[in-house]
Amino acid sequence: MGEIYRAKCTDCGFSSEFKLGGSRMNFREYQPVPAINLAANTFENPNYAEAQNDGKYKFFLGRGYV
Repeated sequence: MGEIYRAKCTDCGFSSEFKLGGSRMNFREYQPVPAINLAANTFENPNYAEAQNDGKYKFFLGRGYV
């Protein structure tokens, strides 16, 4: 089951929500994971199943960024 994570910076007040994991019906094809887009310097929620080998993302996989 997917989860929603909420993040808030205590220094600047930036906050955002990220989805982590898909549903039971589509978890093999759709795996939204919080990531930093290194090219655009933004937070995104790409599909890990499709973008895991794309070098432009640094993914957060529960225990830290990979």
